[in-house]
Amino acid sequence: MELRPGTVLDGEAVVWRDGRLDFAAAQSRAASSVTRARALAARYPASYVCWGVLQHPDPAIGDCRSRPCTERRAFLLELLAAVGPPVQVTPATDDRDVAVLWNDALREQGVEGIVCKRGGVAADRLHQPH
Repeated sequence: MELRPGTVLDGEAVVWRDGRLDFAAAQSRAASSVTRARALAARYPASYVCWGVLQHPDPAIGDCRSRPCTERRAFLLELLAAVGPPVQVTPATDDRDVAVLWNDALREQGVEGIVCKRGGVAADRLHQPH
């Protein structure tokens, strides 16, 4: 990997098959024997789609979970700027119309929805009950 030691990303492994996301293929690989998983990986390579950085390798930055979404996004883009596939950054926008367009257009590719976050919200506060 080209990531700096100490980097912890938040994302998901995905498998593209016939122009669509195939969640069953990713789950099947995870539940397979090593031999079968290697055969599936050769036939249907996986990508890792990242939407956040939880731990930055720079000790001066460190744990990013309490930082605002916009700041974590900037760190993620910086960390992955020189890293290519199979690691990818998920698209992001602050334009509602673009988000609605993506939501509608990407359904054909198996994307089930979008995530909407306030830019100033910290990751460690996203999943807490209100």
